[in-house]
Amino acid sequence: MLSLIGIMSQRDVLRGLLAAGMGPAAASASLQQGQRVTVQFQRVIYGMGFEDAKRPVECPPNSLQRETNATAITIPLSYECQGAKVTGQASLNFPAGPLSGTLDANGDLVLDAPATLSGKVDLTANSSAGFVAQPQTLALNLFCAPQVIDRQNIELTAKQWSVTSSCSLRKISRGLLFPNVFTHQRIDITFTGGGRIALFGGTDFADFAPITAPTPTPTPSNRVASITVQTEVVATNNCPVTITVKKDGVTDTSFNDLIKVSLTTDKPRLGCLRYENGPCAATLTVPAAGGVLNVRLQTPQQELTRASVLRAGETPLQGTATITAELGSVTAPAQTVKVKSPLDLKIDRIEVQQGYKPVFDSDRSGPYVRYRDLLIRVFLDANRLEFDKYASIRDLTAQLTVRNQSGNEIAGSPFTLSLGALAKGTDTPSEPYVFQTDAADAQGSDSLNHVLYVTQEQLNLSVKLNEVYADKDASNDEKTLPPLNFVASKPITVLYSPARLKTVTQSSNCPHEDSIAREINFTQLAYPVSFPESGGQLRFIQVPNPSKNEACEVLTSDPLPETRGGELWFWVNRTKRSDVKGWVYFVDTTYFQLLNQNNVGIANRIGGSVAIVSDPCLGPDTGSPCGILAHELGHLFGLGDTYTFASPLASPNNPPQGAAAGNEVGSGTFSWFHHRFSLSVTDFIDFMGASNNSWTDRVNWNYLRSQLLPATNSATEPEPNPLAATTAVESFVIVQGQVRKNGTAALANCYTLTGEGLASPSDNGSYVLETL
Repeated sequence: MLSLIGIMSQRDVLRGLLAAGMGPAAASASLQQGQRVTVQFQRVIYGMGFEDAKRPVECPPNSLQRETNATAITIPLSYECQGAKVTGQASLNFPAGPLSGTLDANGDLVLDAPATLSGKVDLTANSSAGFVAQPQTLALNLFCAPQVIDRQNIELTAKQWSVTSSCSLRKISRGLLFPNVFTHQRIDITFTGGGRIALFGGTDFADFAPITAPTPTPTPSNRVASITVQTEVVATNNCPVTITVKKDGVTDTSFNDLIKVSLTTDKPRLGCLRYENGPCAATLTVPAAGGVLNVRLQTPQQELTRASVLRAGETPLQGTATITAELGSVTAPAQTVKVKSPLDLKIDRIEVQQGYKPVFDSDRSGPYVRYRDLLIRVFLDANRLEFDKYASIRDLTAQLTVRNQSGNEIAGSPFTLSLGALAKGTDTPSEPYVFQTDAADAQGSDSLNHVLYVTQEQLNLSVKLNEVYADKDASNDEKTLPPLNFVASKPITVLYSPARLKTVTQSSNCPHEDSIAREINFTQLAYPVSFPESGGQLRFIQVPNPSKNEACEVLTSDPLPETRGGELWFWVNRTKRSDVKGWVYFVDTTYFQLLNQNNVGIANRIGGSVAIVSDPCLGPDTGSPCGILAHELGHLFGLGDTYTFASPLASPNNPPQGAAAGNEVGSGTFSWFHHRFSLSVTDFIDFMGASNNSWTDRVNWNYLRSQLLPATNSATEPEPNPLAATTAVESFVIVQGQVRKNGTAALANCYTLTGEGLASPSDNGSYVLETL
């Protein structure tokens, strides 16, 4: 049979007390036969359990237990395992009161008029496997003395049965744990389903509390009372309170009457008083024993455990409590207790991100990118080693003050920080922050988060916790970051052309426009560039389609230049712009297959200017690569491959760290493309590797920052030294024209090209063009 878990009936307590030589009369001498008492319903504890006797392993038993102060309760019945199923509910109704009566010789309350108990059980049972052919019954037993029971024999086929029962309650038993509480013990609900399923449940006891307490014994005028309690306590540490009754200067050991103890506080829910294992209340009327009464001051009123949730306004941790005691006409002098907070919240650190999670002090020195979002994270900590009686703390907020380079607060400052986790698919904090002990998640719930679009050249950030909870040490509630400097990125342009391969024997398709847009979006987010609109942005411009009557440019062969001379000639035939960094052909996923190349993208060389990129990107976290454009463009800026398989093109600017797929980004970095944080060191791989989960890392970001951000926000660049006898590394002059054999020349267009390594070192002086 299945026993209800965690419920101990007062019958069990009675057995223990009788074994120790204590009966009802010993519980309190103040309650005597013949006294009048009026009670009303207070609470009921009930439970339900199921077991399958034929399959105890395959169908393990289950149970529930509840406590409620409702006079009408409904107990759900639901159990199913291996073809056997029971569903239904039980309804029980208790008299609310008030009920008046007289105490008998046993201390039980004999009611003046009988009260009605009633109940009903509706049950449906069936089994696809068939119940064992044994008697099956459903019964409801109210135990009203005399016992009243309703029992039905039930059939083997699926059917619904009901039993009802009611009885007249004439006497309520005297409680033992709490002498002034009277109890109706036991209502049983039983069901046996042909040996397959057994159901046991009902109420263990229902308590009725007195409205009018028995008249206490008059207190002699020579009695005095005093309260002993600590003057300062830390919340959550239960504090003993002792009331002592003295007569003629010594403890009155003959005093066993009731004492009324009361608590008043300056904040709601700050505390309550508890007697033995009874309920916690602001006022207790309980008996002394030998002139002494011991109760406990519990702070806060909500008893805290490691599973508790602290909420503002509901869990006060600091305040003042005043305790008074009365016994008849004697009042003890009030005692005041100062309740101090056990909680020490503090700001652990402020973290700012634009591309990666800062690791070293140098990562925090910047410069950061102007005209771009800045993610501000505020991490909190608490004295968990001293105070750990909670699982989470809610309603925490902080003030973020932001000042510009002139020391003035920017528009909107101070900002109230109250949100933690970012909404999925966005960069916007949306969920209320909860301080908790479990691990961080991909949406950043472990910090207070704020996203700020930066237009200033310098920002000064400071954060201070709001006093939502009383804090043990307020000196660590504020933190300030050193000034953050911001620089707008240089104007960089990349030209691109959607293209397809078309030969006599084979052809590919044009790339998907949405995939091109996603690749461009990834690159702009993963590169340290001003975004989306500013004086310096990485711009991608689609060139006009040169192939008439075609949806995209038609390539008859591989257009990638194989030599530097070929690269120079490529540009002579493509553009007259002077601010172009590179040219990108976007192709579909079959392009490289038709050329028998095992690639998804390719650049003509590290430091080159031409790349071909395929279009497999379907979006973030889709299992498709979306960093191909960022990878190939990275080669043009001087970055090498970081994967270690195949034949990588390495560069000293970003050496591989040994992982096969590429360099690991690390945990805690926020990807503006994936709209989430990396949860482990391998969650994201840097885009110069080979992964379907790409993002930038600190090495790539910092190197590209040196290439894309000027040293200052000045609009004018320093003039280059025209006499420097070194390889040109910025701009090249390209002149188109004709030189005739008779020595005359006709020059046409003249323009510049931005790039590196397109020409060999040369000396200053005059040069002669010879025609052969």
